[in-house]
Amino acid sequence: CNFLLNTGDYLVAFPDGARVRKSTNGTTWTDAGLNNGAYDFKWAIIHNGFIYCGKDGTNRVHYDDNEDLSELEGLAVAAWGLTADPAVISIGIGNIPTLGAAVYAGNLYVFREDGMWHMGEDKIARKVIDFTTDRSSDNFRSWAVVNGYLIFPVRDTILQWNGSRTSDITPSRIT
Repeated sequence: CNFLLNTGDYLVAFPDGARVRKSTNGTTWTDAGLNNGAYDFKWAIIHNGFIYCGKDGTNRVHYDDNEDLSELEGLAVAAWGLTADPAVISIGIGNIPTLGAAVYAGNLYVFREDGMWHMGEDKIARKVIDFTTDRSSDNFRSWAVVNGYLIFPVRDTILQWNGSRTSDITPSRIT
């Protein structure tokens, strides 16, 4: 399973390469999503009344405002006789996959190995931190909000971000 999310009345499972599933009791599972396009999501997060789901291996984020994800689709273009999902947001250009998302200071941020993107209320993603020249699969492997800062790794450094600037907080090497 790529990810589990508690939406309130539902536990939602995002199996790797398979359709999203939901359960009200953790033992009986049924399909979630509007159609067969609701499959292979890597991560999910709840923010401001929406559930955002990152499609595995892509720069696409799909969203739904139903806690059972009954309208989550998942297709960027029409396929298999299904229509394209109108509730989709592309994070940047190029198909650099999203890695996950965090809520920090009341805002939603989505991570890719080339930077961090702010998801606006208008459902437009804007790059706020650019690591294009430092792009690496080691970037944004994890993140945490600690003492009012968003903290994340970029290559061999640990950075903290206060909403406007980053600072290197990498601890000294033990000798």
